[in-house]
Amino acid sequence: MTRLADRTVERLTGEKQPKDNKFHAKRTWSELCQRIFPSKEHAEYGESLRLRELAGEISNLQYEIEFVLSQEPKITITIDFRYLVMPNPHCNRPDSEWIYEDYKGTRYTKKRHIPKPIVERDFWVKLAWLKQLKGIDVKLIYG
Repeated sequence: MTRLADRTVERLTGEKQPKDNKFHAKRTWSELCQRIFPSKEHAEYGESLRLRELAGEISNLQYEIEFVLSQEPKITITIDFRYLVMPNPHCNRPDSEWIYEDYKGTRYTKKRHIPKPIVERDFWVKLAWLKQLKGIDVKLIYG
C-alpha cells in the first residue's frame, strides 16, 4: 500500500481531486487491488476481501456499487463492497448470496476517548431507503 499525494492521484485517474478530506484521511493505492482507496484502513479492509477472493471463500468482489434512490432529484448511495459468499455444505447456507458492506472510520469522543463510528444522519436515511426500495441490507464495518 502506498499513500498518495493529490497530484499523483490526479495523474493516475485523470480527475481533479479535492484539496483535503473532511476527516484528514489520505488516499491510498493498493497494489493487490489495483485501485485507490479513500484511506489506509479502507485499503487494508479491501485487501483482506481480495485475499479472501483469491483463497476461494468469496467471489465476484466489486468496489463502489452505486444505487439510484430517486431520479428527480437524483439521489444516490454508493456502497463500498459487494461480493458473493460461496455455498457451504457444512452449514445452513446451500446457496450463494450477495453481501453488501460499507466501511466507516472511527473518531474518538472528547471526554472519554471512546471510539465512535463516523456515520452521518443522511447515510442512515439512505440505508433505510435502499432497504425499502431494493431489499438490500448493508453491513457496516467500523475501522
